[in-house]
Amino acid sequence: MKRSLEFHPGLYVWNIGFAVGKSNRQLNDWYWEKKNKRSSSLKLKLIGKSGLKFIRYGYEEVLKLRWEIAPGDLIVIDCTSAEPEKQFRAFHRWQRKHPETFVDEKQKLFIWHRPPHYMDPVWKKYKIIGKVPKYPSQSISRERYLQCFDTEALNKNYHDIMLNINIPKFDLNSIQS
Repeated sequence: MKRSLEFHPGLYVWNIGFAVGKSNRQLNDWYWEKKNKRSSSLKLKLIGKSGLKFIRYGYEEVLKLRWEIAPGDLIVIDCTSAEPEKQFRAFHRWQRKHPETFVDEKQKLFIWHRPPHYMDPVWKKYKIIGKVPKYPSQSISRERYLQCFDTEALNKNYHDIMLNINIPKFDLNSIQS
């Protein structure tokens, strides 16, 4: 997982890549895009039945990793293997259980926002505190959306204003007479 760019002030895009390798050194060379035989040999690895098993495992890991980023950030999974169409179809199978994921069919991308969405009006009135929902691998549509974050009022004096209201005091002596 690698932070790639700031798409909105304070909010970032995180790229996730998958590779099936023989050693950590080979995976690191691929990740850092080194121009050597170890990294270039990984370009042909994400094919066949074993590669699809790792795609499923990778998607399950993304479901866990999505709670590690800050609220409002987004994760992008791009299908850039030796057979991107095959990888895209495999990811699409698991994406059906998570309809909140945006799919770009042309560029073969899967985009997921950590709630609240950066366009949500809650950002204007509240400070957002991210939290992990009770079942982190499930879809976050509908009522689960609000379980993904807490809010805190931006105006700290809001409660003080509410408490400083002048309440008229009644004199019990004037009521009895």
